[in-house]
Amino acid sequence: MKRSAWRTLLAALAAFGLGLAALAGRSLAEERTLSRQMKLAIMFYERGEDGQAMDRFMDVLTRGDAAERPLANEYINLITQRMNASGAVPGKGGDRTHPAGVVTVTDEEPAPAVVAPKRDATRSQPPEAAARQARAPAHAPAVPAGPEVVVEPDQPRMVAPEPRRGSVRRPRVEEEDESEPAPPQVRKPSREAVEKDIRAKIRAVFTRNLEKLRETEEIQVAIGPDGNPEAIGIPTPILFQSGIAFKKTAKPILDALTGIVYSLKNAQIVILPEGTSIGDPKVLDMRRTMGISSHLFSAGISPARVRVNLLSSQVETPKALKDYRGILLVFVYNRPLDLVMESVAAHDAGPTMSLGVFPDRLNPGLSEGAVIEFSVIEPPAGLASWRFRLLRPSLEEGEDLAPLNDVVGSGPVFHQIFWNGRKSYFGDPLPAGRYECVLTATDAKNRSRTLHRWIQLGGAAQPPGTPRSAARSQDSQASDLAIGRSPAGPPPADLGAVGGEPQVDAPETLVKGVTIGAAPAAKRPARPKKVRRVAAGAKKEEAGPAPAPAAGAKGPFEIAFDPESSELRPQAEQVVDQIGEALATDKKSSIDITGHARGTGLEAAALAKKRAGDVADRLMRKHGVPPERIQIQSSASEADKVEVRLTAAP
Repeated sequence: MKRSAWRTLLAALAAFGLGLAALAGRSLAEERTLSRQMKLAIMFYERGEDGQAMDRFMDVLTRGDAAERPLANEYINLITQRMNASGAVPGKGGDRTHPAGVVTVTDEEPAPAVVAPKRDATRSQPPEAAARQARAPAHAPAVPAGPEVVVEPDQPRMVAPEPRRGSVRRPRVEEEDESEPAPPQVRKPSREAVEKDIRAKIRAVFTRNLEKLRETEEIQVAIGPDGNPEAIGIPTPILFQSGIAFKKTAKPILDALTGIVYSLKNAQIVILPEGTSIGDPKVLDMRRTMGISSHLFSAGISPARVRVNLLSSQVETPKALKDYRGILLVFVYNRPLDLVMESVAAHDAGPTMSLGVFPDRLNPGLSEGAVIEFSVIEPPAGLASWRFRLLRPSLEEGEDLAPLNDVVGSGPVFHQIFWNGRKSYFGDPLPAGRYECVLTATDAKNRSRTLHRWIQLGGAAQPPGTPRSAARSQDSQASDLAIGRSPAGPPPADLGAVGGEPQVDAPETLVKGVTIGAAPAAKRPARPKKVRRVAAGAKKEEAGPAPAPAAGAKGPFEIAFDPESSELRPQAEQVVDQIGEALATDKKSSIDITGHARGTGLEAAALAKKRAGDVADRLMRKHGVPPERIQIQSSASEADKVEVRLTAAP
């Protein structure tokens, strides 16, 4: 009996060993069967040379083995995300800084968090992802069921807690002057009233932007039975010039498209290039498609929601647009967001994250609101922590920015929030000014990234002692980007839900679990004042500061930048400050800011846009120039500069 048992055990061990050998052999065989072009593309990707990798992956998609195309498509999406996360220069770390927005809340238990199912590693993931699947963490990311509302409650409550790790909100405690009478108590709105109003306003954002798209006859929209879009078809000539550069007239269409995406909560968007429906997309069409995804990423849409698919066989398109000649955006609902990054080489400069707001300015007196969305995706190294803060503007010169909301967590997260700039939602408007959103995340290797967005709150009167920059901003008008407005009366009771499910679960405070200490002061570092203005066509010099522009001078003024950099040098800051001083006496001229960057393609365009945005930010933040006076453009050229022109009002 003993001999028989030993023989059985040895046979089982031998079979197990043969199985492991077979699996290892199959994995090695799969790697060896990759074409030379695919191996080169993966090598360039892992080195961070995204341009070289992109060209080779596209070559595989157009002329390579059909079995390798899904894998090449996955890598192209990873490259697009990495290029946008790094700001402008592929393979290098950096944060994007764009103006943006705010948040929401619930009393009832949040919906359970979900993790997207793992994909087939041999077809839809980079090769190194297969080895990580077996040891991937089992926890689920916190995915709230709907937008929240900043209501400033007395005590924080739990919102979408993570199974293993908590998240936190710390309410702002304001000091009261004992000599002044206590403010009247504001009755908290009911959850149902807030929920109904938010649904109405978010739906208004969707409806208004859909109408803007339909103003262009060539754009086709397929609407489902629930009133939500199934797909949007946009002819390529409407958006692009002969190459991959957007036309100037494309901005209203892209802005309307961005508003629709924000209003559809966590719906996912799959972008198909022209020619996909007939199985013949060109390389130029693929690059143009990635231009649209880059626009959505730069607007703050989460990378987990946007995907470029260059293979029509993987996407089910509506019958009405089956043979459409143009770019297709297909909307996918009720699918869990994938908030776990499997590729080790995907991001080596910290966690992948996003922060955005739509619109970036609002007036509480006109019943306007803004949708904010932020996400943090867990990197292969693991996610240590993240923190979201909403900072109200300081009321006196030199005062630190005051935190309005403070949320921390330690797991992957996607939040979409609604903010109307009022206390307790239906209470008094908050002071006018420039509010700042800050998102910071740190991975397990102690690598951190930070994103900033701003939202301009107008309409409310400023208290005494308000700085010049905040006082000027109160006259800013509502943006023409389809802001949702609700009538004075209650919102319609029969308003349909967005995305096939309720848009908001209920009013609730921001995520809470652990009480944290006072937020650190958000002081901006002082910068040296030495600088000079660069005249048009002049060579770079290190001379002293140039004289300030004369009052009424219209430019152009040129601000030089170092190659592949968006950082304002001390000399450049002086030029911007001189322009700001000139604008202090010129209250009517509009400011046209054009960013330039050497090279072609998405990288140069993104760098040029960031340079122009940094100049505009300094004019608004330091010199109080109202945002509505500023127009930002970007251009890929043979110069590393920003050009500023003042245009007299008609």
